[in-house]
Amino acid sequence: MKVAIVLNGISLNKSRFYNKILPALQQVCKPDVFESQSKNDAISVTTKLMSRRYDYILAAGGDGTLNQVLNGMLRDYEPPSKLPVLGIIPLGGGNDFARALGISGDPAWLPNALRGGNTRTIDVGEVRYTVTHNGQAERHEQGRRLFINVVDVGMGPDVLKRVAASARALGTAMAYYTSILTTFFTFKPAELTARGDDWEWHNPVRTLAIANASYYGNGLCVAPDAKLDDGEFNIFACGRVSVLDFILKTFPMKAGKKLSHREISYFRSRQVNLISGDKKIVIEADGEVLGELPASVKMADIRVKILVS
Repeated sequence: MKVAIVLNGISLNKSRFYNKILPALQQVCKPDVFESQSKNDAISVTTKLMSRRYDYILAAGGDGTLNQVLNGMLRDYEPPSKLPVLGIIPLGGGNDFARALGISGDPAWLPNALRGGNTRTIDVGEVRYTVTHNGQAERHEQGRRLFINVVDVGMGPDVLKRVAASARALGTAMAYYTSILTTFFTFKPAELTARGDDWEWHNPVRTLAIANASYYGNGLCVAPDAKLDDGEFNIFACGRVSVLDFILKTFPMKAGKKLSHREISYFRSRQVNLISGDKKIVIEADGEVLGELPASVKMADIRVKILVS
């Protein structure tokens, strides 16, 4: 089998990859390793690999690295029969999509999965968003990104920036939790209108997550009923929830339970349009901060095979 690994070259767990994970993989194949070195570099690295017809391309990093590898694989929309199988080696902070698939950081499962060729076909989402360029004259253009986990507006992008800037001395889980709490005190909910297939939600938004899988924010379950192959998103819409309510609701979310709260709603839809009021609202996908609203999210017209245990 022909295997390529796109490794986040600035990952805090890079040494663990070379010392433990790569030797385990070398028991069953001779993988080629390519390191990304800068923001969005993994997209261009993966795009170049597509002409080399690998059977598997494994993303070694966090949810952001996985998102970039996905976008590099699908940039030219090859016929599904020509696409490699996408694999995950979770080395990041959140690893929320790996969590949804039950994939752990233990490298022992990888050789067996490759030997067995175990795969699952999953949905892919597409988000179109606004990019603002501030120069002598402000101008706007539309960006486009594919995703497989969660698109989020509201507090999420601010939390990601805080986590990235933190020292993580007490571990990634604590870095996420303290970053979320800090953001609660500084973030001012802005007016948001979200429209789905047969519903509309208009409120000041703490967070609104459009989920293909179940988790984001290092294990917060925003979509307990999500299925990766049903052609629909699960939407978690959270309005003016207090800090105390958030702390109390964190535990059932970590346990994968649906919440009951007057400011929290759940929806389903194949597409969602997002419009902000007077204030700018930033959007992110799979841990990658993209741009701002207005934005639209829909199911893409392609699916991918992903390596599972």
